[in-house]
Amino acid sequence: MIEVIELCKAYDGVRAADRVTFVAPDGAITGFVGPNGAGKSTVLRSIAQLVTPESGEVRIDGRESKVHGTPSLLGVYLSPGDLPRRATARGALRYVCDSGGMPYSAADEILELVGLEGVASRRIRTFSMGMTQRLGLAVALLPRARSLILDEPLNGLDPDGIRWIRSHLRWLASEGASVLLSSHVMSELAQTADRIVMLDGGKVVADGTLAEFVSEQHPMQVLVEVTDPDRAREVCIARGLSVVARGQGLVVSGAATPEVGRILFDADIDVLHLQTVRRSLEETYFGWLATDGVPE
Repeated sequence: MIEVIELCKAYDGVRAADRVTFVAPDGAITGFVGPNGAGKSTVLRSIAQLVTPESGEVRIDGRESKVHGTPSLLGVYLSPGDLPRRATARGALRYVCDSGGMPYSAADEILELVGLEGVASRRIRTFSMGMTQRLGLAVALLPRARSLILDEPLNGLDPDGIRWIRSHLRWLASEGASVLLSSHVMSELAQTADRIVMLDGGKVVADGTLAEFVSEQHPMQVLVEVTDPDRAREVCIARGLSVVARGQGLVVSGAATPEVGRILFDADIDVLHLQTVRRSLEETYFGWLATDGVPE
């Protein structure tokens, strides 16, 4: 489990992290999202002890990271620039083995796991972006820690690579690992994450399950088609609901689908179609940004 508690960090008087607090629990993938400049990199690098916060605390599996260190507790991959470009893939992983007291055989096992065993002797500077991302994931997985933080690991990957990472992270979570995953690819994150933590202006503005994030930022909406739309509009508005026309139907906001159906039934209005309108993570995220955090 990764716990971030009241984390604060400023650069030149500007707060990059302002009392950031959240938990990435065991057995789940936590999506870490926010616009550029929101402070995500500062928080991730603070968790990895690459940045020293001014105040606050990070705990990995209940232990304060600055006291116990993170190499055996946390697997980390934050940037392709962190990889030694002149080294070979095998050489880079063997260096990680030396640092963590692991046998070199662990490096070869991880190379095979991420599909890079055939290019283990090539220098990293010759790698494509997709190959580099796979190597970065190998670095994070090598310590076999129960907690992982990954920053944009899907960038540059082909569809097969994205599916592989998604399925492997899901497997790790099913085995009890805590995965904190930063990504701008909302469509993929929606298929991968269990929880969402959103940062904006250095502050946590949303923290909960994926379903909660979407529903909280986008009120419940129901699409209805009826024989008498004018009458249906009047009845719904009288019950304090919001109604707008959409095509041949009406979109009703402010009540769940069964309640909307019951209101129309009680008013003796024939219902031809009744459907919950669901919003995607991508629509919710960009809707939030477009309206400065006010749900559309």
